[in-house]
Amino acid sequence: MDPLTLSESDAHLHAKVRAILTHLAHFTDLKCPEIEYDPKRFITTAKGLRLHRNCILPGPAHIKLTGRDIFRQNCIIRGDLATIRTGKYCFFNEQCVLHPSFRVTSNMQVAMVPMSIGNYVIIGEETIISGQAIGDKVMVGKRCVIVSTDLKPQCVCACEPYPNPLCTL
Repeated sequence: MDPLTLSESDAHLHAKVRAILTHLAHFTDLKCPEIEYDPKRFITTAKGLRLHRNCILPGPAHIKLTGRDIFRQNCIIRGDLATIRTGKYCFFNEQCVLHPSFRVTSNMQVAMVPMSIGNYVIIGEETIISGQAIGDKVMVGKRCVIVSTDLKPQCVCACEPYPNPLCTL
C-alpha cells in the first residue's frame, strides 16, 4: 500500500483519536493500535465522516451520524429498528454491530428504543452493542457484548471474548 499523505484536518483527527487511545491504554494496559486509512476504501462526507464501503446500513433514514466519525469495514448499524445517533470523533472498529435495545410495554408489546452514542467513543473489533446510551469518552474493548445497559461517561469496558457467557453486561 502506498504511504498516505494526510491533509491538515485528517492529521488533526488522527492525532485526537491516537491521543485518546494512548490515554486510555495507560489506565487499562491495552496496546494502542495503529490506525490504517486507505481513502479508496472509505466514503468521506463534507462533515468528515468516514464510512467504509463494506458497512451495512439498514434503515439509513434513521441513522444520524454527526461527523468526524470513522466506521471501519463490515460495521452494521441497525437504523431499521430505531434511530441511532452518534457524537463527534467516534471510532467504530471492524465488524462491530450497533443494535437499538428494546423494552416491553405495559400491554406486552415490544418497542425498540433509540440509541445515543456520545463524543470521543471507541468501539473495539467484533463488538456487539444493543443499548440505549453510551456516554462521552467511552472505550469498549474487543469482542464485547453490551446488552440493554447504558455506559456512563468516561468508562472503559473490557470483556472476555464473547463465546464466554460471563462477558455479557
